[in-house]
Amino acid sequence: MGISKIRHIKLPVTDVPASAQWYKAVFQLGLRYEFVEQDEVRGVSLVSPDNTFQIALRNRRYCASRPQLTGFDVVAFGVDDRADLDELAARCDRPGAVRTPITEAGGFGTGMDITDPDGTVLRIICESPVAPQGFLGVVTGADGYSLYYQPRLNLGMTYMDGPA
Repeated sequence: MGISKIRHIKLPVTDVPASAQWYKAVFQLGLRYEFVEQDEVRGVSLVSPDNTFQIALRNRRYCASRPQLTGFDVVAFGVDDRADLDELAARCDRPGAVRTPITEAGGFGTGMDITDPDGTVLRIICESPVAPQGFLGVVTGADGYSLYYQPRLNLGMTYMDGPA
């Protein structure tokens, strides 16, 4: 297909400078681009030190629909190991970022949620080396969750093989 990575995600924010400072502190990002319209900085793109990902921020007033993502986990970032997750949690605690405790999700891995200044949830996951492989369906309910291995959707596509 030719696509090798997600270049950036773009999030609507109410205060570009304040949000840029928050994302810089929590994720150790640097300023890559500024987007100025009518002599006002209305967007920025922040980049990781190793240039592997970018987070773009856009002033919500100038987005097409003024999206509200409060409480929604719009993206999940992966970290390589538990030490990286612990380090990120410690960085969140320094600037006073709101985050959940680090939790174990059975054989899926370990993770936490971080809430940005606009209430958008950023999920951080460290996958378990014994995480299920192939297609997996998850049903959630009041009693927890259950798993299934045959897709319910028929999208006319090849699904990954189920568990061995």
